[in-house]
Amino acid sequence: MMAPIVKQSALVELVKPSLFVISTAYPSTKFPDFDWKQELYEKPLANSWFRWNLLWFAFFCIFFIPIPLWLYPVTCIGAYLASVIVTIWMCVVLFACMVSATSTMVKMYRVRNTSWISDDPAQQKLVHVLVMAGYKEPLAVMLVTLDSLKAQTVASRLFVVVGLEEKTPDFEAKSAAFQERYKGVFLHLMVTQHPSGIEGEIPGKSSNVNYAARQAVEQLKDMSLYNLDRCIITTCDTDNPFPPKYFEYLSYDFLRRAERFEVVWQAPLLYNYDLDKRPFFVRITGILRAVFMMGILIKQNITSMSIFSMSLRLMENGFVHPAYQMEDIINIVRRMVAIHKLVKICLIPYPVISGPTSGETYKQEIIEWARQARRWTIGAAEVFHYLCIKFRHFSSWSGIFYALIFTHYYGFVVCGMSLFNFANLIGTSIYHGVEICIPEEYLGREYFIYLPLIGLGFSYLFFLWAIIMDAFGCRLSGVKEDVSFLRNVAHWLLSPAVLLAYSFIEYYAIFEVAIYGKKVCSHSASKKTGLVQKF
Repeated sequence: MMAPIVKQSALVELVKPSLFVISTAYPSTKFPDFDWKQELYEKPLANSWFRWNLLWFAFFCIFFIPIPLWLYPVTCIGAYLASVIVTIWMCVVLFACMVSATSTMVKMYRVRNTSWISDDPAQQKLVHVLVMAGYKEPLAVMLVTLDSLKAQTVASRLFVVVGLEEKTPDFEAKSAAFQERYKGVFLHLMVTQHPSGIEGEIPGKSSNVNYAARQAVEQLKDMSLYNLDRCIITTCDTDNPFPPKYFEYLSYDFLRRAERFEVVWQAPLLYNYDLDKRPFFVRITGILRAVFMMGILIKQNITSMSIFSMSLRLMENGFVHPAYQMEDIINIVRRMVAIHKLVKICLIPYPVISGPTSGETYKQEIIEWARQARRWTIGAAEVFHYLCIKFRHFSSWSGIFYALIFTHYYGFVVCGMSLFNFANLIGTSIYHGVEICIPEEYLGREYFIYLPLIGLGFSYLFFLWAIIMDAFGCRLSGVKEDVSFLRNVAHWLLSPAVLLAYSFIEYYAIFEVAIYGKKVCSHSASKKTGLVQKF
């Protein structure tokens, strides 16, 4: 146990500021709907191979993506119509994403200088619990994130929890660094040490955050700060420098929403943490991920990602599932189980910088980039399985609708779109003579062989716009990048190839989880050793 630290301020006189290092068993916190330990051993969860993600395997891997390869020999008219419909839909989805993400960027620019602090006593009484989970990340990276919390306009109302693992090699050194650097800064600062080997858990961020959040609740109770009407919890990674007004705006928006206990807040993530130092495939992927988040994930209420906030009341109703690897992707389904309906994702119009995958060598860069693509796909497939086995907790309409939009994004947009267009290019090249069997009244009959090029051309337009949006995002966030015009052009030209390679990895991952089942659903975090301190 480390020596106490004197805090800067307190909401109540009974608060005794200190830094606590906690490594104990799970507290006996209860919540109304279900008990997490019992849930781990439900029969549907126990089956390791016959899981609902097999539907993804059957539809995307076997049926949808290879359509141009197997349907042309069967019926060239059917293949032609399928190619036209999918190509049009791909262009519509990308165009809608462009419009939606542009709207988000405009809103962020409009409010960048707005103050959200008021004299409302309720705002002054809010407590923000921040849980940052880490393991082997460099101390310098973690300090950048904690320094951004120190710079918050409401830093004195932050209850900061640094969740480390029991096997963190430099645990004592990191804890001492936190003690020295942030003495008297926050409302409270505590470090938890997640025990390893707990039955039913998967080592990783989910189980770590679950443990740290539960310990934070116990500490809030001990300090007489536990009040479900005024406590908000935020989770983040170790490489997430927050904008100074993040918690200021969150306080304002929390109080103004009548449905505040049934929503999740999400800020757009810009993966520009040393992104200009990364290889072309990492930079292109980071730019596209940011655009998809602004244009699809938040607007369509699909999933939270890495950094998100909610009322402690909502978090307590289920906490984080320690047997699933992707605590962010599963979060919305977890909250749907709690409130028995769809969950709305509310935009925080202040983007958070996030770290891309990185490595100290080019080989490591490739490995980490591929590792993350594989991990996210397996994690998304597992969340789809979790959604299916939890249908009884919400209306059939809510479950079906969410399953469709979730599958559309992770199956079609991220994985299937590029692969279908690639398969279509191969199919039309092999069967280029079948236009003779297409009736003359079919629009563009003589040009159908060029259909994949139309999809590719629109993709290039989308990628060009994404690179322009990235420049605006860097300017908004104050990130200075050293990227020449020629390098941007080269990255733009390589974008379709990068997305295609990324999609191939995801395609393989869906095969992998279908064949090996639960055995491959373990957490293998991407390393951050290549990141340097910039903020």
